Amino acid sequence: MLLPSVLLLVFPLVLSANVPAAVPALNRCGAKATPETLRAAQILPQQFAANPAARAELHGSKEIEVWFHVFHKDATLAGGWVNDSIIHKQVEVLSKAYKPARFSFRLGGITRTLNERWWKGPTDEAMDRELRMATRRGSYKTLNVFVMDLSDTGGTLGYATFPSAIGWINAATREIDGVVIQTRTMPGAGGLTGYNLGQTLTHEVGHWLGIFHTFQGGCPYPGDMVADTPAEAYPAFDCQVPRNTCAEPAGTPARLDPINNFMDYGYDYCMTEFTDGQVERMKMAWVVLRDPDAGSRKGVDIVVVDAVDVVEVVEVVEVAWCEL
Repeated sequence: MLLPSVLLLVFPLVLSANVPAAVPALNRCGAKATPETLRAAQILPQQFAANPAARAELHGSKEIEVWFHVFHKDATLAGGWVNDSIIHKQVEVLSKAYKPARFSFRLGGITRTLNERWWKGPTDEAMDRELRMATRRGSYKTLNVFVMDLSDTGGTLGYATFPSAIGWINAATREIDGVVIQTRTMPGAGGLTGYNLGQTLTHEVGHWLGIFHTFQGGCPYPGDMVADTPAEAYPAFDCQVPRNTCAEPAGTPARLDPINNFMDYGYDYCMTEFTDGQVERMKMAWVVLRDPDAGSRKGVDIVVVDAVDVVEVVEVVEVAWCEL
């Protein structure tokens, strides 16, 4: 199935009429496929096929630099202060999940910002842009993770930007690129039973690398635009028993829903895999769209401006390697 490339803060989850009545109050993900994102996903294979350099790089190992930006209201864990140990554990979880795809993650640094308004989470796009512009580091291939309470966003656990198609990238898009996660989804941060093992970031990085929810578009073709991801009518919450929500054409073997896929909505300990097709699409998005050394992205960088209302910013410059 296929996925889009721009972010939306509040994701009104639209489910089919036969969705189960018991749906958790938590919103696993606030990333939403827009028409632009879907179009970018549709044309990605053609862009890849037309790029000999990208084709040559597809199957090599990919290292991604990661910056964490922690927003807090005080120096306690309950107040959003995330120590280095928790961040290292989160990078280890990410590295383990993406190892089969040959992506590794290197911690570039950490910023910590004492700002209660930002710690609660953005209430509109202007505020979201403000806090990102104040802290973001690196180029379009640098993964920026913004960590906050998100108490003002209706229970959302995270959301992400999708990679834009070649020719659509601009300064405004670059300034807000990255992933937002709720503090308590990180391993060792406490709370959020079922969602506190670090797989929210795994899920959101999947969007950042260009893949959609497994239930994108429901049962009709093309779904999430990945051929080996079984069609799924609606998200699988908790840890559900095997199910099949999309009837197959007559004479076609049934394909069970991908309830253990990182791009579904299950509990963290139920999310264990990407399909080969998802891995290939993420690699294509990386070599065609995210790597600034390729094509029109060469030399692109992000300018970081001074923050407004920031009382304290502490930058950790040590580099930690977290390859498993």
